[in-house]
Amino acid sequence: MADLPQILALRRAVLTDDLVWDDAAYLSWRYKLGRPGEGAGECWVLTRGDELIGMIGTEDLTLTVAGVSVDGIRVMDILVQPHMLGKGLGPWFGLTMQSKTRFAMAVGANTNSKRMIERTFEVLPNRRIFIHPIGLGQFVLKRLKWAPLAGAVSTLADWGLVVARACLLGYGLSGIKVKKLDRLPDELPALLSRSVRSDRVEVLRSAASLSWRFGTPRARFDIWGAWHQGVLVGLMVTRPDVLANGRQSWMIMDVILQEDMKPAVLRALLRLVVGEARGQNVGYLSIVSYRKDIEHLLSRVGFIERSWAHRAIAWLRSQDAQIAANTEANNANLMAWSCTDDVLRAHVTAGADWSFNELHCDGG
Repeated sequence: MADLPQILALRRAVLTDDLVWDDAAYLSWRYKLGRPGEGAGECWVLTRGDELIGMIGTEDLTLTVAGVSVDGIRVMDILVQPHMLGKGLGPWFGLTMQSKTRFAMAVGANTNSKRMIERTFEVLPNRRIFIHPIGLGQFVLKRLKWAPLAGAVSTLADWGLVVARACLLGYGLSGIKVKKLDRLPDELPALLSRSVRSDRVEVLRSAASLSWRFGTPRARFDIWGAWHQGVLVGLMVTRPDVLANGRQSWMIMDVILQEDMKPAVLRALLRLVVGEARGQNVGYLSIVSYRKDIEHLLSRVGFIERSWAHRAIAWLRSQDAQIAANTEANNANLMAWSCTDDVLRAHVTAGADWSFNELHCDGG
């Protein structure tokens, strides 16, 4: 904690106007900072004399696959004093952290860190974004200039989407009851145990670790639960975001489904979430995924992969804006790692799904 003032000063110097949250509260939540039982990882600093010239953060993670558990870290918050840029400290930080653990992950990047990550980690296929439009009226209104025609077409488009969604999500799914929650349910540990697969790279998590994640000062979340015959069979976590035009989008941060009921439970959860989103004039839902089983189900209920969605709305944007949006999305969903465990590496090389999701990225 004694290092915190210098760390905060470094982050102000590097992040400048992008630093819009209470950074002291965030760092105290995220890192142990010498306090047993606090945070979920370490904050390492590099000093020269009395000057703090760089930092890197880590989060402790355990990955399980095929009955094997491997402890490792995710690296984040790689920052160097502006006058020390270009001296190789970023790659040195990354390589130093890799040498301390059996696996190290880097998830997401900005323009400055992307090249460093690509040089020092093994790049994996990007995580994938799927989008579900809640209404099409706003898109139509932007494109059609004649107001009477635009109004009529936007109304028809919105109602057409409602009818299509009703067919895709279905009504009256037998025995599944879904509601919005104000806290994590007590039955969550049992659901977590019923939601894992041995052939998927699972990020080990617990009710306590999820509860800690919801304590981030950088975001707020909504929790939705599904029950069947009194048993918790699904959980979904969403985060509201404000779009440039003042409207909202919602991101699905996490979804936990009982394996033998996945399709029905996912549809039931989405039916409630989409209905609530439409009532609040939300523009679209999105989810960042590394799970083909979930992606297959999402595509069947009206979610479109971002690459196709961007082609569909490209005519609403200038080419420069479209290129910038694609670059930003690709950087944010970068996945890279180093790994010395043979079993884990073999499954990842073979293309195994991961349960890693956006909630693991702090929700900021």
